[in-house]
Amino acid sequence: MLVELSIRNMKRSLRDYSIYMLTLTISFTLIYAFHLICYSPDLMKLSESMEDFREVNKLLAIIIILVIGWLINYIIRYMIKQRGREFSIYMLLGMKNRYIYCIFFIENLLLCLASFVMGIFFGSLLFQVLSILIMKVFEVDYYPVIFFSLKAFGLTAAYAAGMMLLSLLSNSRKLRKMSIYELMCNEKKNEVQEVYTKSTGNIICFIIFCLIGIFGLIFMYYITAIKPELTTFSNLLISIICVLACIYGCYLSISPAMVCLFLCGNRKYKGNRMIIFRALAAKMNTMKFTLGNLAVLITLTFLAVQTGMLMKGFLDELFISRAPFDVMCTSVNVEEDFNKITDYLESQEGIRDKYQYNIYDAGAADIDGFFRREVTESDWGTYMKYSDYARLRKMLGYKEPVNNRDGYLLHCVGYVKNEVSQQDNTDMIINGKTYQLHAIYTEGFGLEGMNGVYFVIVIPDETASELGVNHTVMAISTVKETTEATRSNIQKRLEIAPGENIHERLSVKGGLKADNVTAVLIVSFTMFYIGLIFACVMSAIMAIQQLGDLVKHRRNYMRLYQLGMSVERIDCMILQQMLIHFAVPLIISLPISISMFNSIGHIFNSYVNERMMFRYMIGSLLGFGMIYFLYFMLTYLIFVKEVKKEAV
Repeated sequence: MLVELSIRNMKRSLRDYSIYMLTLTISFTLIYAFHLICYSPDLMKLSESMEDFREVNKLLAIIIILVIGWLINYIIRYMIKQRGREFSIYMLLGMKNRYIYCIFFIENLLLCLASFVMGIFFGSLLFQVLSILIMKVFEVDYYPVIFFSLKAFGLTAAYAAGMMLLSLLSNSRKLRKMSIYELMCNEKKNEVQEVYTKSTGNIICFIIFCLIGIFGLIFMYYITAIKPELTTFSNLLISIICVLACIYGCYLSISPAMVCLFLCGNRKYKGNRMIIFRALAAKMNTMKFTLGNLAVLITLTFLAVQTGMLMKGFLDELFISRAPFDVMCTSVNVEEDFNKITDYLESQEGIRDKYQYNIYDAGAADIDGFFRREVTESDWGTYMKYSDYARLRKMLGYKEPVNNRDGYLLHCVGYVKNEVSQQDNTDMIINGKTYQLHAIYTEGFGLEGMNGVYFVIVIPDETASELGVNHTVMAISTVKETTEATRSNIQKRLEIAPGENIHERLSVKGGLKADNVTAVLIVSFTMFYIGLIFACVMSAIMAIQQLGDLVKHRRNYMRLYQLGMSVERIDCMILQQMLIHFAVPLIISLPISISMFNSIGHIFNSYVNERMMFRYMIGSLLGFGMIYFLYFMLTYLIFVKEVKKEAV
C-alpha cells in the first residue's frame, strides 16, 4: 500500500517538480559523462598528462556532490513545507509519522532513480560528443563507439545514492517529530508582516553592506592591477570576505529596500505595483539566506565560466609564444653544436631548416621606466642581433622587420607593448650610444626563456658584438610534426634530470601542444562543468520557488479574474512577477562577478588583453543567460498554463 501511494504521489508531483527532475538529470548526465572520459582508454592514452585530468575530476566531484546535495536537501525541505496539509490529513486519518516518512522517502527515491536512469542515458550520448571534441583538439581521427565503464557507472550511482540518502535522512527527524498543527500551518510561515515596515536601520545596513562590497572589489582591483606585488593570499582573502559579507548582508536587509522601491509615494498605486509587491514580499522575506546562497552561486557560475574561457585563451596564447619552432634547445655553452639533437631529428622527423644564434646579456644599458625595472632584474639575456632576428622571422614566415640602424626593435608579449607605449621616453643608451625604438612586434617568438622573458630587444649586429653572450639557441623546423615521444627522446639526449625545469632548455611543439590541450581540459572543461551545474542548480531553485506556490497564486489570480481583470493583463502580471523574482539574485551578483573577473584578468595580462577579456565576459554572460532564460521560460509557461486552467 505504501509503495502504491508513493507511486501515485510521484506521478502527481511530476508536474510540480519537473524542473527539479530536469536539474537532477542534467547533473547526473554531466557527472556520468565526465567519469566516462576519465576511464576511457582511448582518451587517457592521448597524453601523458591525461592522468592529471582524472585526478582533478575526482576532486571536482566533491564540489559537485556538495552543491547538488545542497539542492536536494533544499528541495526536500521545501517539499515537506509545501505538502504539510497533505501530510496532516494522513495523520488525521490515523497514519503514523513513520509511515508518512516512508511514503515520502520512497517517493523521492523514485524521482531520483528516474532522473538517474535518464542521466545515464544522456550521459552516454554526451560522452560521445565530448570524445569527438577532445579527439578533434588532439587532431586524432575518432569514430564513435559504444563504451560502458563499470567504475564510472558505480561512482555516479554512489554519488546519487549518497546525496539523496543524506538529504532524506537529515530531514527525517523533522518530519517524524512534526505535529498536525505544525504541518497545517507550516506553509503560512512566510506571511510575515515586517516586510511592509520601512525600517531606517535596515536601509542603513543595506547601504553599509553595499559599501563593504565596493571596498572589497576596489581593493581586489588595486592589488591585482595597480600593485600586483601585493597579490597575496591574505589580501585576496580580505577582498573575498568583504564581497561575501556584502552579498549576504544585502539580501538579509533586502525587504526594506523593496518597500522603498515599490511603495514609495504615490507610485505604489500605479499599474500592478501593489499586487506584484504582495506576491513577492513574503517570498523575499523568507528567502533572505537562500537569496544570499543563490547570489553566491551566480557569482561562482560567472567566475567559473569566465575563468575557464580566460584560461583557454591564456594557454593558447602561451603555447603560441612558447612553441614558434618545432624544436628549440638552449645551452650556456656558446660552443655547443647540438649534434645529438639534429642527428636524431634528421633520422626521425627530418629537418626542413635550422639556425643557431646567441642571446646577449643586458650589459650596461641606461634606460628608464619599464625597461629599467625589467632588464636590470632579469637573469636571462635580453638582446638579439638584427641579422639573427630577421633570419628567424623568415623561418617562421613572418613579415620582414624594419631596418633598425641606429635604433632598436622590440619583440614582446601584449602587456609589455602596453607598458612601453605609456612610457614618455623609450630611448636606450648602450655603451654611451643612444638608440631609439623603431618598431614593436608581438607574434609568437619563444619568449618564455628561450629568446628572453616576455620580451627581447633587437639591436644592430655591431652593438650586440660588444656585449657578453648569455646563452646560445638552436631553432629547428622539422618535416614531420613532433610528438611527446620526440620530446622524451631529446630530453634523454640532453641528459635533463626529471626534477630539472625542462622548459628553460628545451621546447618541442608536439610535447607542448599535448601539455596545452591537457591543461585546457583540466582547467577550462572543469570550469565549464562547474559553471553549468551551478547555473542549473540556481535556476532550478528559483523555478521551484515559484511553482511551489502555484496553488496559492492560482487562487489569487482567479479572484482577480472574477473581479473583471482580463486574461491578457493577468499574463502580463505573471510575467512581471517572474521577471522580478528571477532578477533579484542578479542585482548584486552580476556586477560583483564582472568586477572580480576584471581583477582576475590582470593576473594573466601577459597574454590576455582587454579585448579578449571583454569577449570572454560577453560569451559567459550569453551562456549563462541561455540557461537562465530556459528555466525562466519553462517556469513561466507552466505557471501560466496552470493558472489559466481555473481562470478560463
